[in-house]
Amino acid sequence: MPPGFSWKNQQIGVYFWRQGDAGYFFNTKVIDDFFDKKYPIIHIAHTSNLIRSQKRQSVRVEVGKNALLFPLRSTQEANEEVEVSQGLRCKLLDISEDGASVLIGGRAKVGLPVKLQFVLTEPTIVINCIVKGVNYDNSKNRSILHLQTLPISKNTRNQILIYVYNIFQDREDTVAKTPKIE
Repeated sequence: MPPGFSWKNQQIGVYFWRQGDAGYFFNTKVIDDFFDKKYPIIHIAHTSNLIRSQKRQSVRVEVGKNALLFPLRSTQEANEEVEVSQGLRCKLLDISEDGASVLIGGRAKVGLPVKLQFVLTEPTIVINCIVKGVNYDNSKNRSILHLQTLPISKNTRNQILIYVYNIFQDREDTVAKTPKIE
């Protein structure tokens, strides 16, 4: 920095990475800067506006709609046919062309193949997935399942992308917020 430069009262952007999670970003203001044992130190203001930067290769949007989950014995049972039998009720929290997350009651195991059926606009969409991660809340006996889709048809992919990018402006602006599970 040039001589006499001060970070005090400067607006800065802070990026950081949580190990095993994702990158995050926030804007804040520098309260003060000084040197301690020849190391520059800055004090920054607190902020409640923390933004999760994109970790995935595809864009994911919050949904907050009801869905049905059908456990599969193996991935060979996977198909995109709409099920008429009753599945396990769940809440579709977010969706992308290559994954989703759902809130379920109880627990599930990583590696479990599942079929997920839901309606974003019309018609009913069916995707097959593998459970890649589980966040379990013991006090409420519920889990957030992080799902990775198995290969999907072009038609299904297009239906999801139309919703994700809000092509026809039919996605609601207010969606349910993802519940926190510590």
